[in-house]
Amino acid sequence: MKFNWIYIRNSCPLLLKGGFVFFSLIIWSFHYSLLASDSTRIQALYDSSRVYAYSDGSKALNFAKEGYQLSKQSENYWGQLNLLQMMGEAYFTLGETEQSIASFEEALSLSESRDDWEESANNYVSLASIYTEQGIKSKALEHSDQAVRLFVATGDSSGLCDALLRYGNVFNDSGDHEEAMAQYLRSIEVCEAVGRKMFVAYNYASIAILHDKQGEYETAESYFLKAGEVFEEIGDTYSIAGHHNNMGIFYKNIGAYQKAIDAFERATAVFDSVGNERGLMACYSNLGILYNKISDFSKARDFATLALTISRRFEDMEGNGDNLTSLAQAELGLGNPEIALTYALESRELAYFVESLERQRDVNLVLSDIYHAFGRNELAFARYQDHIVAKDSLFDLDKNRQMNDLRTKYETEKKDSEIALLAKNAEIDEVKKNRLWIGLALTMIIGTLLIYAQWQRRKSEKKIFAQEQEISEQKARTAQIQNQQLQQELEFKQKELTAKVLQLARKNEFLEELDQRIQSISEQDQSGQTARLSRMIRSDISRENEWDDFLASFKEVHTDFLKGVQTSHQNLSKSELRLICLMKMNLSGKEIANALNITADGVKKARYRLRKKMAVESEKNLQEHILNL
Repeated sequence: MKFNWIYIRNSCPLLLKGGFVFFSLIIWSFHYSLLASDSTRIQALYDSSRVYAYSDGSKALNFAKEGYQLSKQSENYWGQLNLLQMMGEAYFTLGETEQSIASFEEALSLSESRDDWEESANNYVSLASIYTEQGIKSKALEHSDQAVRLFVATGDSSGLCDALLRYGNVFNDSGDHEEAMAQYLRSIEVCEAVGRKMFVAYNYASIAILHDKQGEYETAESYFLKAGEVFEEIGDTYSIAGHHNNMGIFYKNIGAYQKAIDAFERATAVFDSVGNERGLMACYSNLGILYNKISDFSKARDFATLALTISRRFEDMEGNGDNLTSLAQAELGLGNPEIALTYALESRELAYFVESLERQRDVNLVLSDIYHAFGRNELAFARYQDHIVAKDSLFDLDKNRQMNDLRTKYETEKKDSEIALLAKNAEIDEVKKNRLWIGLALTMIIGTLLIYAQWQRRKSEKKIFAQEQEISEQKARTAQIQNQQLQQELEFKQKELTAKVLQLARKNEFLEELDQRIQSISEQDQSGQTARLSRMIRSDISRENEWDDFLASFKEVHTDFLKGVQTSHQNLSKSELRLICLMKMNLSGKEIANALNITADGVKKARYRLRKKMAVESEKNLQEHILNL
């Protein structure tokens, strides 16, 4: 059986199933956009909804609905958003999951319509939590991934701590332990950077649960103890209770049953004192499992029945499956195989619906025992085979991940070796080129000396002829030098032109990256300095005078090229002429993209439009066509 995520579900936003931290983060925004006559009333309704959110869901819902209608009438965005979220919390507390999803979906639609990506991320987190609770893995992963992406894009490190932790829990629940561990470690890194001790403890507890599932009990216990130290230091009641619950599960798994019972009883007392039914459900469920372990089937049935009553009310399919399996075990132990069969068959249907290999493994083993008690050995054997298949599938998943890790490591090392070899070959080629140039230079010098010596000899033989020859050769040398100077000047201008373009591209790339980084912290800058700096950067990226300088230099190198192109194709835009110039310089697609400050896909689209305007046939290479103009 899996651990219950009580330490999360009762200390965080809706996803955390018991706290309202998420909404307290945004309560301050109420006072800035409401009319004076409505703001006090809306604030009071919101506060009242919060007070009753986890003690009286019906009252909390009524306050939230009234506040939402008032906010809607006054067209107040923050009032509508916060109270829609409180409605989602209240519906969830009441076990009305579909209405809870609808409220958060409406809140998500509202935040996205205002481009409020931070609130959109929080709504995705809450929806992911509900889908996780329902056992709908695909939607839980999809919404968790969206939340992580938005928190990264907005630079919200606190929200990212939470989202990564929940992302890991989705993977952990589905048996993907490697991916779960990766998300937990990412979350810890971010949490420690921003000083969120509570979420560091949540991650420790989650990692402990993961190691416990894998049978690494010493490592699991060390992480549980680290988490407990942080919870005690912070003093959060719900977190401490959830931690006791999870420690009880751990001690149960390693056979320390009395310690497990003590831990569950401590957790139950706390949850009962604050009226937290979800916490009680988890404790009752685990006590049912524990008493089945020690063959006290009567107590196991009592606690599993209490847990099932609550999980059915909350439409918790995974919880229903766990509790039904416990009841089936208890009834079988009490000599009631008919009742046990009913519970087990319903649990098996849920296990396959939520695609949980662990639950399939457990319930099929119980069913095998039930059919054996009936003497229906063929069915008993079939269910035992299903148990083995699920067990082997869990094992195969771990092995496949290990093989993928080894394959990735091998491919990485292979690529590194290939890169090193290419670098060595490039170095050898460079040495060869340098030697070739030196050889050509020496050849030219020696040749020049030989010609000069021959010329001196002929001068001494025929003075007049030598003088005329000298004048003729002097003119030839002068013309040659002038040609060389012109060629050198042309080559210099060509290099200078290329350098300008590459410098422009590098500058744009640097400014674009700098602008993105500035925008990532702009949410935290109340002075507006980062926004003004961003506008200055964007202005510098799009300066036209640099392109004017570039075109002037280009025309010096390619004198009549642009005139000929414009004469042949009069409908070309300024940006298309720039693209033609860059292609004439034989720049790569990436260099062109950086120079024009567009994406690689943008370059492809621009080339396609240019081909159409210049009527270049599709089978003909556009680059070669321009180079040959």
